[in-house]
Amino acid sequence: MISSSWSDTKELLQEFETELFKTDKEIKIKYTKKYIAYMSKHGRNYVEIVPQQQGLKLYFRFPFNFLKSNLKIEDCSKKGHWTNGISYIYLTDSSQINEAIRLSKESFNICTEILRNKTMIDETKLHKMLGHFYYEVEMLIWTYRLHKNFKTIFQHLPITEQSITNNMLIETFGIHFGCLYYFFYSQPVYDDVSLKHYEKYINQKNLDSNSTSIEDLKEIKNKRNKQIGHLTLKRLDFEIKDKEWDFVWIFKLLKTVKAFISSFTNPKEWPEINFITKLVEKFEVEKKQNNFKNSLTTFSSTASTSSESFSELIILKD
Repeated sequence: MISSSWSDTKELLQEFETELFKTDKEIKIKYTKKYIAYMSKHGRNYVEIVPQQQGLKLYFRFPFNFLKSNLKIEDCSKKGHWTNGISYIYLTDSSQINEAIRLSKESFNICTEILRNKTMIDETKLHKMLGHFYYEVEMLIWTYRLHKNFKTIFQHLPITEQSITNNMLIETFGIHFGCLYYFFYSQPVYDDVSLKHYEKYINQKNLDSNSTSIEDLKEIKNKRNKQIGHLTLKRLDFEIKDKEWDFVWIFKLLKTVKAFISSFTNPKEWPEINFITKLVEKFEVEKKQNNFKNSLTTFSSTASTSSESFSELIILKD
C-alpha cells in the first residue's frame, strides 16, 4: 500500500500511530487493499487512512462542519471513495499530528455514540418518529380489537384458515408489542429510536412513577422472543398451556404509553402526542363500554382441521 519510495509518508504514519495508541491501547488495525482502518474495541472503524505520496488522507465519521479545526476538513459524504468516512483531512507534516489525534478522538466518540445511539438525531426527526410511534400503538390496538371479535369476524372461514388467521393475529400482536417494548425498555443500538432520545423533553420522574415496570412485562417479552422473534429450540419445550397469549398485556404496555405522552414538559411543542392521546383514550372508552375480559389465545397447528381442535384456539377466561 505504501510504496518503498514514500519514506516521508511511512514515517508520518508511524508517528501518527504512536500517538493514537497513547489514547487507546485497545485499538485494532485492519489493513485493506485501499486503506488502513483503525477500529474501536467494538469493531467499528473510526479513522481510516489512505496513504499518498505527499502524506496521509485521514477519513472520519463526523460531518465536515461538525467541528472547528485549524486543519481544513473536507466533505466527502456525496463523493465516491473506498472508506466509510464522511469527511477527511490531509496530514502532511508532523506538526499536524496533535490536531489529527484530536479529530480522531472526536470521530471515536461519534462512533461510540452512534453505537449507543444517544445523539445525532435532531428534533425534526424525533417529531416524525412520533408518527411511527402512533402507528405501532394503533396496530397493537387493532390487533386486540380483531382478536376480541375473532369468532364473529372470521367464523365464515374454514377451520384451517381460522387457525392460520389466529396465528397471524398473535404474531402481529407480538411484533408491535415488541417494537414498543424495546422503545421503552432497552438500550438503542445503531439507528434504533427509543425513549432515550426523548429524555430531555420529558419529566422522567412522572414517567417512572406511572409506567409499568420491566419485570411486569418480562414474561411476554421472553415469550415473544422464543415463540416469534427467533427460531429457537425452546419452541420444542412448550406445552399447549405455555403457548397461551394473554392479549390483556396490551393494557400494561398502554399504561407506559400514557405515562410517556403525559410526561412531555412542553406538550404544545409536540402536537403529535395529541393524536396518540386521543387514540388511547378512544380505546379505553371502548374497553369500558364492552367490558373487555381477560382473554387467552393459543398458537395452533394448521394441520388439524377438527372442530374440537379449533375450540382450543380461543379461550375466554372469566
